[in-house]
Amino acid sequence: MDFKQKELPKINFKLDDVVNCQPCGNIKNAFKGIVEKVYTRSILVKIMEHHPDDRWEVIKLTEKTVIAADKISN
Repeated sequence: MDFKQKELPKINFKLDDVVNCQPCGNIKNAFKGIVEKVYTRSILVKIMEHHPDDRWEVIKLTEKTVIAADKISN
């Protein structure tokens, strides 16, 4: 039996890039952050700017979240 290995998506983000992120998890609005670590298919982002309604969720997350790379743009 031959199994084809899926090709991983190329992540075009580097450390300290400022990125725009789509809402994810309990964060209901888009936010802006800085790339802290790049994983295989996701990125650790330090949240810098967010909607006031998401303030407590951001505090709960200690201002960091892991988000799928396809939900991030420059």
